Formats: sequence, structure tokens, C-alpha cells
Amino acid sequence: MATNRDIVATRKLNENRKASLGRRGDTKIREVGGRKSHVTALEAYRIDVDGKAGEEYAQRVGAGTVNPLTGMPEYHDKETNAEDDDPAYPQGHIHLGADVTVGKGERQDYDFLKSLTENQLANYLGGTFGKEGMQDKMQWIEGFQEKPFGYIGEEYSQASYQAGVTRGEERERAMFDFKTTMGELGSEKEALGLQRKGLGLKTQGLTAQQGVLGRSTARGLTQARGSSDIAASRSGLATSGTITQGYEAQTKNLFQDYTAGSKDIQRQKAGVQLEQRGVDLGFRDITRKEGTAQKGRILSQEEAQTKYVSTIRGADLDRRRSEYDEKKRQLDELYADIAAVPAYGPE
Repeated sequence: MATNRDIVATRKLNENRKASLGRRGDTKIREVGGRKSHVTALEAYRIDVDGKAGEEYAQRVGAGTVNPLTGMPEYHDKETNAEDDDPAYPQGHIHLGADVTVGKGERQDYDFLKSLTENQLANYLGGTFGKEGMQDKMQWIEGFQEKPFGYIGEEYSQASYQAGVTRGEERERAMFDFKTTMGELGSEKEALGLQRKGLGLKTQGLTAQQGVLGRSTARGLTQARGSSDIAASRSGLATSGTITQGYEAQTKNLFQDYTAGSKDIQRQKAGVQLEQRGVDLGFRDITRKEGTAQKGRILSQEEAQTKYVSTIRGADLDRRRSEYDEKKRQLDELYADIAAVPAYGPE
């Protein structure tokens, strides 16, 4: 009969495994009276459809005994509840020890077989494929080799490390390019700033020149007027017409010089303003280039991160694929060594 230790061990199994440990027609597990219980297919159907009424049906017609393997209530037909020659463990199962019970003839997967002790593995192989000759076969079955998985892990670690290095290099390169561009743009901004300052000084100089021209013209007019008045008072009316003509000619010349000088100053100011607009456009262009450089740096770093994540995922996929292939190879090799026909695929 099963011991309490056996029952505790079987509690580690998943629900499908526990259901397979049902006795006398109990093939399903359902809640009955608030407890997980072994039930027949019909009882499971009634519970699924009728709920509480289905549970009451199972309690009414079922045995209500305790399964010796799982410690769970069981509700198979009462008529089959009599103690008979059935073993404590269901027919078609292999008990490997205190740890686990498996179905006879089931081809187990690599992870399950690797978790078994040497004695458990021998029990499984002997129970599944017959004990005749198993002692000899166990002597030359090497078991599962860990070294290939070590290599696979090292390859994954190396790929991950290299991906990290590449990401760091690409980020540093992006930052270097960004700083170089910003440095060049800073020099351009400094030059434009000096140009803007020079244009401001030039504008101030032209404005001052305009003032000097105005004051010079005013003094010339004053002097011409004074000279004309003095000449008129000395000569009397006899030469007044000649004096007036000379004064007018001198005044005209002064106004012509003032107009020409003013136009030249305005023309120079217009040139300065044009240069200032060019400087303003230069600053705008630098601001645009700075924004582009900043976006380029961010995009480059994001691209480096995306490439890193993609590489890591690819390396992990390769690792899992390699581990799967290695597990399959070792599993097939094991079953080939014991001359077993793989009638059951891996779980």
C-alpha cells in the first residue's frame, strides 16, 4: 500500500498526472464538496453541466473513499469499491520510489529523465522496457551529458557580451559625432556673434557719420549766410545781385553734398541690414542643425538599443534551439541505446 510519504510526493504532480492516478474508472479531477477529487467521466460531465447538483450526484453514487496515491477523495462506482487484487498503484503505472509515479510505456522528455536519480532511472527503464538485460545496459548507458549545454551557455554569454560591447561602442560613436557637430556649430555661432557685433558697431558709426554730415552742412549754410551778409553791407546795393547769386550757388552745393552723403550713408546702412539678415539666417540654420544633431544622437542610441535587444533575442532563440536539439539528440540516443521503439513522443 502507499505510504504517507508517497502521498506527499505525488502532490508535486500536475493535475493531468494526478488524474492518471485515479482508480477503478476515475479518470478526471473535479471539485466535490470543496475538495479536489477523483471522479469518473460521467460524474465530471454532470458536475460541469449541473454544478452543485452534479457534485451531489457524485457523492450519492460514488465510493467516497480515499485514493492511496494522492490522498484525494475518489468517487468511482461503489460496486467496484470492494478490496480486490488491484495493486495500490493503478495498473499500467510505474512507481519510481518516493518521488514520482509515471505511466508505463510513456516516453518521457529530457528534463523529466534528467531529474531522476540513477535508481529511479533504472526503475523507469526496467519498468518500461522490461528488466531482462537492464543491468547490463545500465552499465554502458552514460546518462545525460552536461558539457554540451555548458558550451551552449558559453556561446550565449559570449553573444550577449559582444552585443553589449557593440551597443556601447555605437552609443559612444553617436555621442562623439554629436559632440563634434555641436562643437563645430558652436564655433560657427561664435563667428556669427562677432559678425553681428561688428555690424552693430558699423551701424552706430554710420549713424554718427549722418550726424556729422548734418552738422557740417548746417555750419556751411550758416557761414555762407554770414559771408553773404557781410559782403552785402560792404558793397552796398551795387553788387547785391552778384552776392546773392554766389550765396545761392554755395547753398546749392552744400545741399547737394549733404544729399549725396546721406544717400551714401543710407546705402551703407542697407548693406549692413542685409548682412544682419544673413547673420540671423545663419543663427536659425545653426539652431536647426543643433536640433537635427540632437535627434540624430537619440535615433542612433535608440537604434543601438533596438539592435542590442534584437541580437539578444536572436542569441536566446539560438540557445533555446540548440538546447532543444541537444536534448532531443541525447534523448534519442538514450532510447536507441536501450533498443526502445519511440512509440510515444516527448510530452
